[in-house]
Amino acid sequence: MAQDQFPQGFPTTSMSPVLDAVEQTAQISTALEKREASRSFLDPSSTTPVVLATWKNGGVFTSDDMKRTLKTRRPKDFADKSADTIMSLPRATFRKALEQILMTRLLTQMAKDEGFTSASIEVKDYIAAQRSNILNTLYYNRKLLPTVNAAEDTIRRKIYEESKGKAYTYRDPLRIKEIWLPYVQTYKVAKGDTWTSIAENVCGDPKAVKQFLRDDFVRYLRVPEGLPSAAPREGESLIVPIKPDAQKQVAAKGKKLVADLKAGGDWSKLAAEAGNEAATDTFTPEFNGIEPALGAAIRNLQAKAISDAIETSSGIHIFMAESLETSRTMSFDEVKETISVPDDESVKIREKTRNDVLKGLQSKYPININEALLRIPDYQDSGGQIQPDTVLAEGEGLKYTALDFVNELSTEEKTWKQLTPEERINHIKMSPIILKWLVVREAESLGYATDPKDAEYFEDSADEALSVLAYQRLMGRFQDANESELREYWQANPLKFTQPERVRLHEITKRVNLNLAASELAKQVEKAKKDLMAVRDKITTDIATFEAQARLESQALSTRSRGGDLGERIADFRGDDFRKEISELKVGEVSKPFKNGNEVMLIRLDSRETSGPVPFDKCRSEVQQAWRKQRAATLEQDARAMLFRDYMLDIKVPAQ
Repeated sequence: MAQDQFPQGFPTTSMSPVLDAVEQTAQISTALEKREASRSFLDPSSTTPVVLATWKNGGVFTSDDMKRTLKTRRPKDFADKSADTIMSLPRATFRKALEQILMTRLLTQMAKDEGFTSASIEVKDYIAAQRSNILNTLYYNRKLLPTVNAAEDTIRRKIYEESKGKAYTYRDPLRIKEIWLPYVQTYKVAKGDTWTSIAENVCGDPKAVKQFLRDDFVRYLRVPEGLPSAAPREGESLIVPIKPDAQKQVAAKGKKLVADLKAGGDWSKLAAEAGNEAATDTFTPEFNGIEPALGAAIRNLQAKAISDAIETSSGIHIFMAESLETSRTMSFDEVKETISVPDDESVKIREKTRNDVLKGLQSKYPININEALLRIPDYQDSGGQIQPDTVLAEGEGLKYTALDFVNELSTEEKTWKQLTPEERINHIKMSPIILKWLVVREAESLGYATDPKDAEYFEDSADEALSVLAYQRLMGRFQDANESELREYWQANPLKFTQPERVRLHEITKRVNLNLAASELAKQVEKAKKDLMAVRDKITTDIATFEAQARLESQALSTRSRGGDLGERIADFRGDDFRKEISELKVGEVSKPFKNGNEVMLIRLDSRETSGPVPFDKCRSEVQQAWRKQRAATLEQDARAMLFRDYMLDIKVPAQ
């Protein structure tokens, strides 16, 4: 037996059966809390800016800059995260978000370094396009979203009221204190000691050996029954039972202690006098695995009451209830963010809110709809009245054209002709373009476009325009693949550019009834084969003779009118048996009649292309598309690396 193994026969419970599980749980919980707390890179309670990155010419980006940026935009991979969530991300993930923000920041700087400003034509066009998006976002957040939230909160409250008794009611655990007077002592093994001699001389009971415990009991596991199989080691410490007379003294001490406590004695003082200072700590008991007498005593405690002295094999236990187990129902405000509104209800609320707002804005900002044109059954047969740029609806600063209308219909997989005149008119009234125009008008009237507190949104739009412009220019540095590179990619990826065996075929078929009895089906198949053999005799090497017979004799409705032409197909498009039948045919040959599925057929092989690599010249466009797709996967990463290198970016957040 290895020196650090525990001899068979030592008991397996710690000295305090109640505290044992509690202390282990507390240690694990503390370790987890420390680990979780260390994961966040930034200290959320700190108000001191932290330098996150620097770049050439004195560029600095701090945690405050990060917060300001997150107020108006999110990194693309973190679009669904709140600003607070991003700021408290663990180190590696926080760095990823930071890199995406720094990419935009340096692109903006790159555009400025190249002489572009918010007055540049390209930037102005982008800002103009973004202006309506910003105003729509502001209006939604300030006007529509509160209405939606209020309606959804009504549903959340209903869900809360129906389930609060179970889902949102929590129990505060019982908290107790314990004084434990042990029936054990520490003994240092002397030379010549045996398990039996220690049990008899030190413990006064030969059976006490089954209760021996090494002093380092956390390290050494113990086995329940049986005598130890190895001699004790000289000098090692054991925890062993005290003698029976000493146990009686401990029991008497416990009874006196209980009497003193119930008489109003100070718990902490008496516990310290008993040599049990740790017993003043408050804890939640773990009932699994403890002796029944202890569990019953704890459960029967009243608030601040003292238990009797409970005797177990490990000693005398005295308990006091610091606080009893209670239940508490969390308020609606505490839990409403965790209550999900059913998707169908959420959709109804948002649609109703949208429609109500739209109706109100339509009455406030009227539009003129050309209903006469919308009553024309087909715009393509309008005698030139409806052209792509024909205005179907207009208002101040709005021109909604026929092209806008047709494009919107196409996204819904509808056409002009499918709709009635009333449906066309109603579609325009609910058009996303119209709604956006109405919201912009209302947002402008509310001062969103000129309010100083909203200036940062429009300033951010200018920076975004500069970053987009710079990104396009940066991408221009990466050239498309040349002919040599495409050929090299084609050769390196043969599996991407292979084709299965392909054949071009003609057919003549006779149908058979698979529901017939086997004997009757066999007769019908034989008759079909005989008829087709007669047809085959009329066919020459000239394909025209096959097509003529197909139009006369074939029962394949899909190909008969085309003279049996099946076109080009994969060789096994009708299964392996079909492929085997045509595999021996030479180009221009006609098969003998054979059954396939519910048909008996003749097949003519017009051409065959064997499986294998597709020649480069035949798949060049596919090669180029595949190359670009693969390149796109790494292009942004390469562009980011180039930009960071050019600006000598130094990120202060460790990668790991």
